[in-house]
Amino acid sequence: MGDHVMQFPCDPGAFLQHGPPRPLGLGALGLGGQRALGAYTTGTFTREQAVAEMHRAVQDDPLSSWVGAMTSYVFGFAGMHPESIAEAERAFALDADSFFAHWNLMRGHAWAGDYDRALEMAPGLLAASGRHQWVLGALSWTYAKAGRPDAAQAIHDEMAARARLEFMSPFWLAVAADASCDRDAAIGFAERAVVERDPLVIWGRVIPFWDGIRTHARFEDVVKGVWR
Repeated sequence: MGDHVMQFPCDPGAFLQHGPPRPLGLGALGLGGQRALGAYTTGTFTREQAVAEMHRAVQDDPLSSWVGAMTSYVFGFAGMHPESIAEAERAFALDADSFFAHWNLMRGHAWAGDYDRALEMAPGLLAASGRHQWVLGALSWTYAKAGRPDAAQAIHDEMAARARLEFMSPFWLAVAADASCDRDAAIGFAERAVVERDPLVIWGRVIPFWDGIRTHARFEDVVKGVWR
């Protein structure tokens, strides 16, 4: 959502309510999915509205792996885990080279509580993506949920080391720090994500990866300006 608000000359509130300016349709490039996710995570859409938007997006473009993966993501936020996994599987079948579809399949199993299955998928996704930070962040969270704190700490260490040499999203650094039980570092990264306007922070109120971060005493103060 944040990427498209920056790309299109429109008011962010209008984007959430009505989508991008015409004639570009909501189905194009999965923008309906971007709008549904952004609107749902900021409270502009109800769960039912977001799910309905994604059903329409799939009907408009059933052969798009991107739309399928975005639908899986929205279904995951909505707590529809079997449907989320099924849609991720469909998206991955449409395009086995799609990072987002592959990532959503791992993410879907993790959010559904099938941590073993998510961890089984991780090595292949890490290899295919060059150890992408989205995979590392999700993996650190999954290791923590699976009761493997040493492995979660190792992922956090890798991300922190790489952050000295290359860009690492503070959103994902917050996830990894929280997974390694460093709560002060986690809220520090969350604060940095807000200050640096990391577009992923817009999901912070609802995304399971930030469940632990939201329990920090400083959380509301840190993010108070994000959803105004």
